[in-house]
Formats: sequence, structure tokens, C-alpha cells
Amino acid sequence: SVGGDEEFLVKQGTATLQGMKELFQKEVAR
Repeated sequence: SVGGDEEFLVKQGTATLQGMKELFQKEVAR
């Protein structure tokens, strides 16, 4: 695929993982 597309997908995936991690930590902290 096009390099730009792959980079975009990686950034999207990383952002999603970080968001899930933050949500998880908030739940644990509750």
C-alpha cells in the first residue's frame, strides 16, 4: 500500500491503544 496510508493507520492504531489504556486506568482508579 501507499506509505502515507500505512503511516496513517499506524498513528490511528496507536491513538486507539492509548485511548483504551487511559480508559482502563480511569476504570481501575475508580
